[in-house]
Parts: sequence; structure tokens; C-alpha cells
Amino acid sequence: YMAPFDLPDDRLQEAMPPLFNAADIDGALIHYEDFEDDDYGDFKLNFTSAATTFVEGKGIDGSTCLMIEGSSEEAYHPRFQINFDPGEAVAGDYYTLSVMIKAEGVSGSGSYRGILTVNDDEGRWLTESGSPSGNSNTDWKKFEYVVMIPFGAANTYTAPDFYQLTLGMYKSKLAGKVYFDDLTLQKAKFDPMNTVLMTPNYKGLITEENGVGDISLRAYVDHLNMWDLSKMNFTAQITDDDHNVLMKTESENVTAAMDVYFSSKDLEVGKDYYLESILTDKETGELIQKSEWPLHKKEPDFVPKIGFDEYGRVTSNGVPFIPTSVYNWLDPQDIQDDLIDKESINVIQVGDYGSTVNFGTSSIAQKNEADLHARGKYWDAQFRVFSARSNTSSWTTQYVPNWEDTRGAIGRIAENFKESPNLFGYYAWDEQDPIQHGEELAWVRKIGEYYDPHHPTLCAIDKQNSHRPGIYAKTSDFLGYDPYPATGNQKSLSLISDYMETAKKTNPNRPVYTILQGFWFSTRGDSRGPTPQEFKNMAFQALIAGACMLDCYAWSDAKLGPSPGMTADDMLAMITDTYDEVQYLSPIILSADPAPYYEVKGGGSWFKHMTKRHDGKSYLFAVNADGSDGTATVYLDGVTEIRSMYTKKVYEADETGWFTIEMPSYGVDVFEYEQADYKSSHAELKRFGLLETVTVNSEDEIPAFIVDAEVAEVTYKAAISDFATLFINGEQVENEGTLDISGLDEIVVKVVSEDERFTTEKTYQIKRS
Repeated sequence: YMAPFDLPDDRLQEAMPPLFNAADIDGALIHYEDFEDDDYGDFKLNFTSAATTFVEGKGIDGSTCLMIEGSSEEAYHPRFQINFDPGEAVAGDYYTLSVMIKAEGVSGSGSYRGILTVNDDEGRWLTESGSPSGNSNTDWKKFEYVVMIPFGAANTYTAPDFYQLTLGMYKSKLAGKVYFDDLTLQKAKFDPMNTVLMTPNYKGLITEENGVGDISLRAYVDHLNMWDLSKMNFTAQITDDDHNVLMKTESENVTAAMDVYFSSKDLEVGKDYYLESILTDKETGELIQKSEWPLHKKEPDFVPKIGFDEYGRVTSNGVPFIPTSVYNWLDPQDIQDDLIDKESINVIQVGDYGSTVNFGTSSIAQKNEADLHARGKYWDAQFRVFSARSNTSSWTTQYVPNWEDTRGAIGRIAENFKESPNLFGYYAWDEQDPIQHGEELAWVRKIGEYYDPHHPTLCAIDKQNSHRPGIYAKTSDFLGYDPYPATGNQKSLSLISDYMETAKKTNPNRPVYTILQGFWFSTRGDSRGPTPQEFKNMAFQALIAGACMLDCYAWSDAKLGPSPGMTADDMLAMITDTYDEVQYLSPIILSADPAPYYEVKGGGSWFKHMTKRHDGKSYLFAVNADGSDGTATVYLDGVTEIRSMYTKKVYEADETGWFTIEMPSYGVDVFEYEQADYKSSHAELKRFGLLETVTVNSEDEIPAFIVDAEVAEVTYKAAISDFATLFINGEQVENEGTLDISGLDEIVVKVVSEDERFTTEKTYQIKRS
């Protein structure tokens, strides 16, 4: 199991990205500091403790450096500060910080790191860089950080008069000495394009026999304040393993969003293909950026063991279910007594305990697998320790010292566990930074697909990042968001809905799930976990917002306590009480029947809601996301009476058919009602494309198809709501077919709901190339 591994020289190995290196990124140098003098330019140096000093002879090559020395009980944070006006530091800009760090004689449970923090003109914290951090290296090591300038104070997006950038060197609760040298700040020029594989939207799996336009890609191209989109060309193409181009389309009109459509009809079953997107410079032909998504054409009856269907549901061997998971970072032998017997917890995160467990060779791993199997539990294997070489455990570095060998290690894990009847997926990374780790994680995701097409990779994300659409879509098959609104500085629980809605909008057609905060901090007096009512509220909010799965962090924190205000038994009861309800209601939540039409007024942003139809009855789910009571009025078609499934209270409609619902603080309710059969009111145009064409879009322009000048007939395909009707240029048509575009300069696509109450209409221009 030791590296080096015997790795094939194939397309997957070709796709191995270089490790993130701030020095390799094109951009403008803002500040370099070698600590040899006290000339910090426009920056102001602040010390928070006398434990921070400058020392001679201890820096790189015997130079002067900055040193922090202190106890294992205190934290120190010397920092350089500078103010930028919004013209200098523009929202959407990326900045990178690199600093060399070395430790000497350290002990304790803390860590050291660099940190790049952004505040607004009123001193309010906006954002900061994340990992890496360390606590042991005795040789100089470069630590690199990245941060995006946000649009304003958190959750307000009010443009500040200036931004304050802080470059910090941080040591927390470590005895001994930590040295910092060669600090560099850059304004970075990152690749402008992010892509989302729209269809097939799960693992690139194609099972259609005669697909028309069933391969589609959305490319988001952002100028990032440093690129000129008008100087670019865009190419999309389908290639095989040997880079032969099978299908290709091009556009000279690069805009903020572009859609591309191809057909899998002529692709062979059982082979792999690649959907490539390429940006080049118009004048020089120089490559600006290239990315690719693997495609896997399978037999029409292929069903992954864990999958994701057209209705947004996770499936087990084709059967939809709601995964309800708990993080557990304790040793494997510690999970049996508490989590494994709880019926409503069906997925257990098994932590990264070392190579013998991950590779499946130890008695602990084998017993753990047997126990999980006996109780019908799913579990996640771990890819995460291999996913970011700048921040991995010591045993990973020992077993896989070279980034190239990551594929060998991950491949071995997948080979050992992919046949496990209880494997759910592979956990790839936690609280990722999509710039630092994005390309690495995309490669890890591809490795998982290559060795095991049956199980997804998963990632945790703690930022909405609505300003870079699609940036997370490449990193894993399932995207998990963890907003953590229930803290000492109480935020609105509606952050759950906000995160989910943003995630689904900016990473379209991705399976997205919510990580529910469960722990109570044992080390921070200003923070707490949710109450049982808040936990239940967050779970149902997530489901209403479209979460395909619920996860919960972190069982190990509760077990290792003590935690103020909540014992481990309390926390487990809180989790399982809510999960019990979710599983009881899962047949309703998972129903694919068209949801009944309804209207809401007077609800406001605090009122989260959805309707469902199951087994001849209708249901209204309602959640109050705020900490105060609220009243909403709801109209339900043809309904005069509804009953709360929780309180059994019966509500009657007024003479105009409206119900008045009173929702207590953080209240959750599900209303059941009899409703006659109805026609669907859904009229969604999910996708519309012309075969092998590019659609260019922007916020201010009508979308346009780029078509060769001599083309008279095109093949189209649309995805619309079930039971709805499609019209093109006023004529009712099937959802796929051919269209004569001779002399046309636009296509008007209209979707009409089955009940004819609602219509969605979209106009596309036709531009001849």
C-alpha cells in the first residue's frame, strides 16, 4: 500500500492538475515583506501581544524574521493593515497571501497559520481566508491563502467607502516558537470560466439510447475585473479517450453565460467520452483556459447503487430515499453503541483514522463494516485526507508523499470498498476553498468516477459564493452546504433556505444537501448549538428549499464534551427526533406527483413553504424561520378545511377560500387536506437547446443561438414540467423534433401548464455565423 503506485499513463492521469501555488498565478504584486527593515509602505503594523518580536538570524538563509512565542493557553495575532477604496479593491477581486512558516519546540493542541481578512469601512468583518494551518513542521514551509473581496457587509451587500485588508500571522494555543518570513500579497488573475454539466447531471452517466441534445453544458465566464470577454473565442467539443474530436461547436460571442448542446445518439455504449470547454484569445489563438467533464455511456438499464434522479431525489438501486446522516470523527469502535442502532440515521460518516482503516486492511475496519452491514446502515469512506496536499495528516504524507500518487491511494480505497453493499459515497473535503482546492477536488471526483461509477463523492461548503456561479459544481457529485445560523450571535435561521436556494441557482442541476449544525462548542463561551426546535426548523427548511439529503455535524464534539447546555444524549435525541419525523414523512416528501397549486400572502421571508401530493391527499409544509410569532394567509385550490398533523388543530377557509395560519416562533407544521384530482399548474421551461449549437446569454440581452449561415433546419430538445405543453413560434410541438429556421431571426418558446392557468415564455435570437 505504500507509494509509489503503479499508475497508467492515460487520460485521467493527464488530467492531474498542478498543486495550488500563489506564485504561479498571474497578477499584480501588492506588498512583499521580508522583515529586514521597518518600511511597510502603506501598511500599518499592529501587535496584539509582547510575545511577538523580530529576531535576527532565524529567518530564511539567516535573515531577520517575525517570531511569536507563547504558552499553550493564549492566542497571538500580529497583523499588517491597509485600507483600499472600492476603486482599488473591487468587489469580486481575488487576493492571495503566501508566507513561509517554521515551528520550533511547539506543543499543545493549537495551530498556526497566515490569515487574510477583509473588513468594511465600519470595521465589520466581511470574510477571511481559510486553511491551511499547521502545528508541527520544523522546516520552512510555504502556506498560501486566497480570499475574494465581497460586495459589502455580510448579508447586506452594501458597498463600503473602503475595504480594510489585514495580513495576519497567527498562533493559537501552542507553546514554543513560530517563525514567519517572506510574506507576499498579490491581486490575482484567476481563470475566468466555471462550467456545469447540466445533463447528464449526475456523474456524467448517459443511459439514453437515442438522445437528442441530452448532453448540455453551461459555461459561466466572468471578467473578474481583469478580463475582456470581447477578446475571447469559445469552443465546446466532445472527444474520446485519444483526444479525437467527435463533435464541435464554436462561438466568437463570449458572454457571462453560455449553454452548449450535443447528442449522445452516435456514442458507443460502454465507452468514456469528454465534454471540453475552451477559451482562446481571438487575436493570438493563445489558450486562456480549458476544462473537461468525463461522460460515461452505459446500457439503458444501468442503475447506480447510489444515484440521483430527474426529480432531484437520491436513489438506492433506483429507489428514492432521503439520506439522513451524522458526522462521526471518533474511532470506528466508538460508533456502535450510540449511532448504529438509531433507525432514522441511515448514513454514518466514518472518519479518516489512518491508512489501515481507509484501505480496509485492519480488523477495526472489517468489524466496523460488518456491524454497519448487519444493521443496514450506509457509511462514507474518506478521500478527504488525499485531497489537499497543503493540509493533510501526517500519515497521509507518509503513505502518499507525492501528489501524483494520490490516484493510486484513492483508487485502492475505491477498489476495496466499492462492492460494499452499505457504501453510500466518498467524502472528499470539508469547508473547501474552490480556488485553492477546486482543481484538486475535480480530479479526485474524476478518480472516484473512474474506479467506481456507483457511488458519489461529497464535499462540505461553508460559503454561498453567489458571485462565481458554477465554481463549486466541479468539486464533487453532491454539494453539502453548512451555514450554521444557530450561534451565540444569533442569525436568522432563514440562512438555511438562503444557502440552499443560492446553491441550486449558481450550481444548477447539482445534487445539493444541507449540513445541520448540531454541536455546542465546549471551548467558546460565545457560541452554542441549536435547540431541538431550531434543529427541526432547519431540517424542514432545508427540505422545503430542495435539499436531497440531511447531514449533521458533529457527533464527536458532543461525545468529547463537556458541552455547555447539551449533553451527548440530549444531542442524539435532538437529531433522532427530527430524523424520525423526516423518515415518517418521506413518502410524502419524495412523491413525484405534481404539487398542488397554492398562493401565499402576508407571509414574508420568514415563512417557508411547499405543497406535496401523495396517495390521493395533499399536504402543505410550513416553517417559521424567525424567532417571533407570525401569521400567514394561504389559498388552496378547492379546499375548505385543513388539519395540522402535529397539533391536530383544524383550520377552516373563509368565504373566499383563504386560510389564516398562526406560526409560533421557529414553528414547523404539516397540514393534510382532501383535494379532488386536479390538473397540474406547473409550466417550467427547464432546458431548451438546439443540437450542437451554443446559446449565449447575459443579464441584459436576449439569449441567442449561434447557427451556421447555411443551416435551414435544426434539431431541438426541451425539458419542461410534467403534463405541460410546449409551443414553438405559436405552434404546439413535441418536446423534441426538428425545426425549420429559414428566414427566422428568433424562436419564441412557450410552456403552458396542464390547467392552462400559467405560462412561461422565452425568446431566443438566431444569430448567423
